[in-house]
Amino acid sequence: MRPKSSVIKLILGLCFLSVTFFSSAHASISVTLKRNIPLIKAGISPFKEHMFLFDTGSRLTYLGEKIALMYDLPKLKKYQFMSKSNKPVAYFKTNPIKLHLKGKQMIFQYPMIMNIDFIKSKINKPLAGIIGCEVFARYIVELNYRDKSFEFWPRKEHKYEGPGTTHPMPLQLAVTNGAPSIKATLHLNEKDSFECVFLIDSGKSSAFDLSLGLFIANNVDKKIKIAGSTKRYAEDGVIEKSVIKIPEIKIGPYSFKDVYGGLDQNKNDNKPYAGYIGSEILKRFTVTFDPESKNIYLEPNKDLNDSFPNPIRK
Repeated sequence: MRPKSSVIKLILGLCFLSVTFFSSAHASISVTLKRNIPLIKAGISPFKEHMFLFDTGSRLTYLGEKIALMYDLPKLKKYQFMSKSNKPVAYFKTNPIKLHLKGKQMIFQYPMIMNIDFIKSKINKPLAGIIGCEVFARYIVELNYRDKSFEFWPRKEHKYEGPGTTHPMPLQLAVTNGAPSIKATLHLNEKDSFECVFLIDSGKSSAFDLSLGLFIANNVDKKIKIAGSTKRYAEDGVIEKSVIKIPEIKIGPYSFKDVYGGLDQNKNDNKPYAGYIGSEILKRFTVTFDPESKNIYLEPNKDLNDSFPNPIRK
């Protein structure tokens, strides 16, 4: 979930300086998975917890309108972005907030207020807000899908020494608006394959979302066939999303066969990345994000070789 706006880049420049952390000890938090999307509990006050979506693909941290009213958070300045259906969606800057996670505190200087009811429809669970990828400015984060746990350490106080494979982030965090990135190779058939860069988006339940412009740039758009469509919840309502099947996706030594995902019909997408890797792939690993070394570590779990579900509506 990645809202777009001409002003977000200006805000983002401040966001990497906006998260202040207290206490140097690391913390481990239980994760609730809904449609493979990780949810964690955090409190705006130390006395009451609310459910937040941990979304590596969100540039900023967002609060729902209901939680903002509960804590009397004002709407200070209005912004807007254009949705997938080309409709304006409003969001608002508010006062700094302090989030409490397992006895640790994070101060976000530039949180935003937005109507996030569409996410509630997606995960069928009340949601207070979205903790975005700006946390990577300060923390090494481990997301364990199998054990349903979320751990974080101050970035200079932990070094990954596990058995997982190392994957350098090919794009700087600032270039990708804060989201971590990883290289993957798409194999369409025996002759057509190419390497590209994906942003990692734990807020997407699907395996991937790709842009039609990627296939046009690699002269293989005629070889992509729409397999069907599926329903997606978006900021301005329910939309139909085209579904394609990629015969093979390789990420380092890991090979995934017959992978279903979404296709964005934008033909003129000139972004430095091809699309997004979502939680249908991420759930097969313990994923460690290390901004200090600019690496991502993938440690496979028992779900690694599970087949990919077909999301096409019958």
